[in-house]
Amino acid sequence: MDTLSSTLDAFEAGMYEPPPDMVTLDRLISMDDAQVRTHVGTVFTAQLQNSLTVHDVFFPDAPPPLRTAAQPWVADVAAALVAWSLALVSGHGFSRTADQVKAQAFVQARLKPDDPDFISLARENYSFLFPTHAGKDGVPFATYLADRSDWGQQLAKEMISPHYTIKELFGYRSDRGKFFQRLYCNLYKVRLLRPDLAGAVERHWEEILHERAFTAGWTVYDAMLSAHYTGQNFIEQVLAATNRRSPTGTGYAPNPAGGSTSYTNAYTYGLDVGTWLTDHAHYDFLTGAHPDNVERAPFGHCFREGTPILMADGTTKPIEEITQGEQVCGYLGEIEQRSPQTIVWPLKEGELLYGINDYPPFFTASHPFLTPHGWKAISPEAAQQVNPGLHITELKEGDQLLQIDYPGPTEPAQYRHVTISKITLMVADRRQHVHSLHLHRPKQSYHAHGFCVAVNHPEHTADHITDAFARLTAAERRFITQQLTPVLPLLKSTLGPYIEHILISGLHPTSAPAPTMSEAQARDDETTADEMTGLAGNR
Repeated sequence: MDTLSSTLDAFEAGMYEPPPDMVTLDRLISMDDAQVRTHVGTVFTAQLQNSLTVHDVFFPDAPPPLRTAAQPWVADVAAALVAWSLALVSGHGFSRTADQVKAQAFVQARLKPDDPDFISLARENYSFLFPTHAGKDGVPFATYLADRSDWGQQLAKEMISPHYTIKELFGYRSDRGKFFQRLYCNLYKVRLLRPDLAGAVERHWEEILHERAFTAGWTVYDAMLSAHYTGQNFIEQVLAATNRRSPTGTGYAPNPAGGSTSYTNAYTYGLDVGTWLTDHAHYDFLTGAHPDNVERAPFGHCFREGTPILMADGTTKPIEEITQGEQVCGYLGEIEQRSPQTIVWPLKEGELLYGINDYPPFFTASHPFLTPHGWKAISPEAAQQVNPGLHITELKEGDQLLQIDYPGPTEPAQYRHVTISKITLMVADRRQHVHSLHLHRPKQSYHAHGFCVAVNHPEHTADHITDAFARLTAAERRFITQQLTPVLPLLKSTLGPYIEHILISGLHPTSAPAPTMSEAQARDDETTADEMTGLAGNR
């Protein structure tokens, strides 16, 4: 942080007063507005986030802006930017609720100089920020306002002096852009200090430059232009809002202590976002489509403590007591060995355990059971997430399970078909834990209560990670790249250098592999800039 920035807070709090010998005409005339112009964009972003249209749903934690902006124009632009981000979200069907092309067009039609509301707000923000954010050597422009008449007279006199005029004309020849920016900034200082002298200074420079109304080219809005605003700007907040989960369904089941307990049997993702879409359906860039954001309660993927597991010698043992290296009986009597991986999960509040026929509830809904027609689970969706390599359908009453008859490793294993006459459930005691077995050989099976069940633990291979990232949108992959780049050294030091290549391959599947995550992020930034340039050229 430079000297000026470090003193602004103290100055605004009335705790900073520059020494008199630092408050000079040279500093007044040489101080620029670079920070002012940058903060015009920063303040505008805060104004968008604090718009009543979007604040409560998408930006509840956004700090208030330095300057409020209650214009409907700001609210409309904020809604369009949020819609643009929604169109880039892959989860829960929210992408179909917004039209990306229309949202882009709406934003770009408004964040440009020929929109009067845009120009008005940019100038208001610039004027508000100038006293405290324009400065030199830690001396803010606001210091000169205490004696504005005298300083304004000195500045105006200097700006029409032959010495200053000749010096600036050399700058005009070498870099017209910087020349005009300095000239506009100093003219603005005169307007604030001595508005009665500003006309004379402008006329002097009109005669020198042979240009009338040259100040019409003064831009204070650069950081508010559409090139700085895309659906990527608010993707983080929109992702958070659409992934916020609310319980919206209730069921009742027996509990271990007797009686019944209510439990959540459905959740809605982005519940407030759904309401927001309904309330703002009048916007043309919202499609009116509904998200697919309701899902059944999440399910664990393990067995209750005490569940008997068939060992290789034909005996049974509670699942939690099986240790590394012990042998269990797999499908058709294959000998499997428990790996070093220990899988123990605490039960969540209201999580359900299920039972079959006269077996009391002992498993969670996502554990796959083998049937004559393949793998089945109470919740095939949840089971499929953990076992993407298996085809899993719904387990229900009337299905048949394969239960082993296994006297020991010296005789062949046989299976009998057990028809499910009833499925029972109960709300688990959250103080309990559930367990699963991880075997040395991937994609293997074992037997719980004699029923053949799958190893229900994900194998996060490079292909699995790549496939998972492929289901995200390009905007979401860019966001993940931005978030991972700073922590990548930690990941590499703990997981090994190969993790960078795996992540790059997954996050950038269609491009030539980048050697590093930083280069991949740089390519993302270039792609975004190219996209915005193309859009600007099509306006």
